[in-house]
Amino acid sequence: MLCINIKKRSDQSINSKRHIRTDRIQKDKVVVEIKDYEYITNFWNLSHKDLIEKYREKYPFFENNLEEANEDIPYITIPENYCCIKRYWFKEKTKLNNGNCVYSNRVCKIKDGNGRRKKLFLNAIVRKYMYPQIEFEHLLHCLANELYYYINNSKDPISKQELYDIAENAYNENIDKYSTMIKQQQTEKRKWIINPQYCIKYNLSAKTVRNMVKGKINNELIGLYYDCSKSLKENLSTFKALNLKVGKSKLYEWCKENNIPTNIKNNQSTKNTVGLYLYNPISAIAG
Repeated sequence: MLCINIKKRSDQSINSKRHIRTDRIQKDKVVVEIKDYEYITNFWNLSHKDLIEKYREKYPFFENNLEEANEDIPYITIPENYCCIKRYWFKEKTKLNNGNCVYSNRVCKIKDGNGRRKKLFLNAIVRKYMYPQIEFEHLLHCLANELYYYINNSKDPISKQELYDIAENAYNENIDKYSTMIKQQQTEKRKWIINPQYCIKYNLSAKTVRNMVKGKINNELIGLYYDCSKSLKENLSTFKALNLKVGKSKLYEWCKENNIPTNIKNNQSTKNTVGLYLYNPISAIAG
C-alpha cells in the first residue's frame, strides 16, 4: 500500500489555513495512507451532495460509538466509553393555510465567525476516538457530511482543499491531547436506549418498548441479586441497600414466575442453598 500526499492548494486555500487553530505544530508535509483512490478522485470532482449519496453505504455517517443492534433486540446498552457529537436544535413554527401551526425541529447550523474550521477539526478528533481504526477516506466523508448538513457555508466558504487538510491533520493527530474535550462529549447518564429498528419492525411506540424493557431489566437485576438462602424480607432489604426499586408484590410475582419458594422455613433444601439464583438475562430479553 502506497502512502501519498495529495496537494492541490491554491494561494487562497493556503492563506485560509491561518484560520484553523488546531493547537498543534503544523508539519511541512503530512502524509496519509490512501486505500480508496476512486473515492479521493470523486471527492475532488463531485458535489458534496452527490458524493454523500454515492458513498452513503460504504462510508456511513455516524455520530456516536454505539454498536449496531439486531432489530430483534428491543434496547441497546450504552458502553462506558460512549461518546457522541453534540447538536443544538430549535423549533421552527410553520403556519398552515387553515390557520393551524405546526412545529418541527431544525438543527442550528454553525455560522461563520463561530469557529467552523476548528469545530470540524475537533469533530474529526472525536470520531477518531470513537473508532481508532477508522480509515482516512471514511473520516473525510464524515466531515463532508458535517459540512453539508451542519455548517452554514454561505459566507467565507470552506473549500474542499481546506476540508481535506482538516481531515488530514486530524487523522495524524495524537488524540490523547484532547482527552478533556472528549470527556465533555461523554455526558450520557442513561444505561440503555430504545432500539428504533425494533420499534419499526414490530410497529411499537418507543414508550411501549421502553416500559417493556424496564420490566425485563428489572427482572434481570432481581435474578442477579436474589439469594434463595434468605427470606423474601431479607432480599427486599438487600435490594434497598443496592438502591434497586423492587416492591414486595413485584418480588412475590417474580418468585412465582420462576418457581422460587418464598417461605424458606418450610423448605429445608432451599434454606440450605448456597449462592444466588442463576437467572438467564438472554432468555428474558428474547422472551
